[in-house]
Formats: sequence, C-alpha cells, structure tokens
Amino acid sequence: MTRDRAATGGFEHTVTVRATPAELWTVWTDVAAWPTWDTPLVEALLGGPFRAGTTGRLTDRSGRTSRFTITEVDGPRAYTFETALPLARLVVRRAITAERPGSLDMTHHVHFTGALAALWARLLGPAFRSQLPGVMESLRRRVEGVS
Repeated sequence: MTRDRAATGGFEHTVTVRATPAELWTVWTDVAAWPTWDTPLVEALLGGPFRAGTTGRLTDRSGRTSRFTITEVDGPRAYTFETALPLARLVVRRAITAERPGSLDMTHHVHFTGALAALWARLLGPAFRSQLPGVMESLRRRVEGVS
C-alpha cells in the first residue's frame, strides 16, 4: 500500500512479510547487500558499524553517488538515514509498523526537509515513488527467502 503525504513532500509504502523482527533486521542492516533488493542501487557501502552517526555511500544505476548518515537506530524495529541535498535533506525511515504472529508490516517512508524540500520532492520524488513498490516486494522476497 502506497500513501502520499503531499504536505511533507513525502510518501510511504507498506508490505506484509512472513518474518520475525530479527530476520528482517538482518537483511535491513546488511548495507552491502542493499542493491540485491533496493534495485535502483548498484553499490552500498557503510563506513563502520550500523549505528547512529555512521556514514556510508550509495551509487545508483545512473552512476550518481551520494553519501548518507544513519541518524536513528531502534533495532530491531526501525532505522533512519539521511542524504544531504543542496539546501535540503532526503530522509528515509524503515520501520516495522505492525506485528502479528508469523508476520509483520514493514514500512518505507521517504520525505524531504529543508529550504528546497519542495523542489527536491518534485525532482526526485516521482522516480522514488514509482520504484518503491518493486523495491519493497524485492525486500519481502529476500526476507522470506524467496528467490
């Protein structure tokens, strides 16, 4: 399910996965393997342990490289990372939003902050929004061990 939040220049997508929080957390925190399910990426590197303050680098299929910083870790339930943009920030939060016996809902939320947030939301948002359902489905399959 995809939801837009126009007021914040953000959007989110939620899928249900048959897994425990620990199983999901193992996949979420394996940054080098992000490109196996976050398919717009070709490389993801983290410069230290998976904790708030650690920085990393992402390279997408167009060859564009960006740096990110993990800003919040609430393991094994959620984390947030941010990427600096000119006069704005791209904020990505991944969280477990519901839990039931044998399954959980995982939500990927994207929004932009800062003086030029609305501009960046218009420039980058449509592509991110269109890719997100496929990314989340790939993540679900990876977590569930489905190839």
